[in-house]
Amino acid sequence: MTENEHDSRQFRVFHPTVVALVTAAVLLRLGLSFMLPRTINGDEPMYLLLGYNLLAGNGFTYSGYPELHFTPLYPIVAGLFHVLIGDFETASNLVYALFGGLLLFPVFAMARRIYGVKTAWLAAVLMAIFPALTVNVLYWGSLTEPLYLSLLYGGLALLLIGLEDDRLGMLAAAGALLGLAYLTRPEAVVYFGVFVIFAWIWLLKSVNCGIRRTWFALGSFVLPFVVLALPYIWYLHVHTGQWMISGKIDFVSQEASASKRYIYFDLMPGGEIAWLSPDRFQRNTLQSALTNPGDILRRVIKNGRSFKDQFFAGGNFWWGLTPLVVVALLKHPWDQRRVRHEAFLITIILVLLLTFLPFFFVVRLFAPAFPVLLIWTARGALYLGRWLQDTVELWREKSLSNPYLKSVLGWLPAGMVTGILILTIPVTADGWIRTNVFGYKEAGLWLKAHTPADAKVMTQEVAVALYADRHWVPSPNTDWAHFMQYARSHDANYLVVGDFKLVEYQPQLAHTLQKGTPELELVFSFEESHMPGLIKTLVYRISKSSDE
Repeated sequence: MTENEHDSRQFRVFHPTVVALVTAAVLLRLGLSFMLPRTINGDEPMYLLLGYNLLAGNGFTYSGYPELHFTPLYPIVAGLFHVLIGDFETASNLVYALFGGLLLFPVFAMARRIYGVKTAWLAAVLMAIFPALTVNVLYWGSLTEPLYLSLLYGGLALLLIGLEDDRLGMLAAAGALLGLAYLTRPEAVVYFGVFVIFAWIWLLKSVNCGIRRTWFALGSFVLPFVVLALPYIWYLHVHTGQWMISGKIDFVSQEASASKRYIYFDLMPGGEIAWLSPDRFQRNTLQSALTNPGDILRRVIKNGRSFKDQFFAGGNFWWGLTPLVVVALLKHPWDQRRVRHEAFLITIILVLLLTFLPFFFVVRLFAPAFPVLLIWTARGALYLGRWLQDTVELWREKSLSNPYLKSVLGWLPAGMVTGILILTIPVTADGWIRTNVFGYKEAGLWLKAHTPADAKVMTQEVAVALYADRHWVPSPNTDWAHFMQYARSHDANYLVVGDFKLVEYQPQLAHTLQKGTPELELVFSFEESHMPGLIKTLVYRISKSSDE
């Protein structure tokens, strides 16, 4: 009989000690978010701008065009925090801290049900301090991960409970949480589809579940997801004329097969950047993929290598922990119950490999693998502790009578893993701080202090406009004549660029700025103090046209 058959059902997920651990995890994240210097960057400012406009009554848009790539839940949640706090960066930090802590509840519940209370406790502690989910996530450039993972794992934990205990209400709640996860990040729809099949197989194998009960159970899981997801799918259909689960798929496919990144700001024939162009959904993504399967295979191999090199780095899931995962999986043979449980956990990781490796590899997209790996790490560490106890008893040729010594031996590997993760936090943070670019924040704050409230800021970094509290105008990738035509047509007053990005992302603009042009006047420059002479952020005033 395994440990979880004895005590996992009696120990409540919302036990006061678990709540205390979750509270500590939230406070740790709050402390890190306010102590570590960072800037909003990447996709994060786009989510924040969407939430601001939506709650201000301007619609789900940046500047008039309906947004069709990002899903709406994170913008809504972050927007609500912004309404309460009044600061974009702080709003993001609070969402990160709150939902990063709440993630411990479903992870604890899942680990407790599969492996027992001790493993659940250790897994929750490791989750609370895991550097990738405490530090890295602040710098990944999205910050949707805490909300997404808490909803995803909440849904998966409830699904496991519903399947094992034959509780339709839990299955319905699981479908609802996965629906909310989809509205946070569209890839959750893949999890939903895969686990519908998983649940169907599970129910068919169940001796207590007839055909009719099976369809009732599946319906309980599927219906809430459909109710939550369908309005957004209909919204995409209304604005694109196509049925799709996400507007990002075509861009992701194009970027994966393109020779350069950042195609979103390429100027389209209609005069708008690709990200906002009405023509951006005319390509048949599936047909393009099917006509060149060799390209997909090459990307899978390339991304598989990147996965091996980056995912198991020290700041993510350190490769030194993998032996504990092996121990957790292989120490005991698998009975039917164990097979179902391990298949459940393995499927969570397989979905990530199947979803993202054909396109590209970014560590943050594989963040849903971390809780599963930490559950296995916790289990392996406890097995190793038990091995130490047995080894000492064999050497002494008698049982350990000292309960303190037995406890120390049993928890020694777990303590070592915990210590390693704690020591990794400052090292990981230092690495991010030394490479983080603060110029866009400084440029935004300068614009806020030195420009009229109705000024329009032209840049590829939306964060600049948020820090400046000024209207954002995209900065297109195109020749100089069309660039200035775009700027004039959008009444842009200022241009903000990072000189380190220009050559790769806007080579034509880089050439023009290097030569100098009368249309632009340099008014502010910020050089990164930790990278002197390497990175500068430049602010130009755009002159008015002669006929104004």
